[in-house]
Amino acid sequence: MQNSKVRLITPLLMLFAGALASIIMYIRKYDFYKMLWVLLIVLVVFYIIGDIVRYLYESVRPNIIPTDHLDEMLDSIKNEVVEMETDEESEAEDEEIAEDEEAESEADMLRDNDLDDEPVEEYTDENLDEM
Repeated sequence: MQNSKVRLITPLLMLFAGALASIIMYIRKYDFYKMLWVLLIVLVVFYIIGDIVRYLYESVRPNIIPTDHLDEMLDSIKNEVVEMETDEESEAEDEEIAEDEEAESEADMLRDNDLDDEPVEEYTDENLDEM
């Protein structure tokens, strides 16, 4: 897949240079035959330049992006991402547990305070009949 993209460097460079040269020659009102010859020369020159650029890119690319241990690198990156996700999940669970414990302790404190107050008379059916 990468090779198919690299192969496009030469034609893209040629097309860009040819289009630019054609536009400039049209604006400057070149003669048609002279314009064709200049365009042919431009395309040949930029074909050679594009081929050299593609060759240099292909020779430098393995040094920039090593492909020898690519599978091992991808596996280690995946493992690191999974570990980070599990760490974040465990931290979120710990925070939820801490919040639950705080809520329970606050409820216990409120319950303890209620016990210190005077006892509240419970209403039953008999008490309601007396009222």
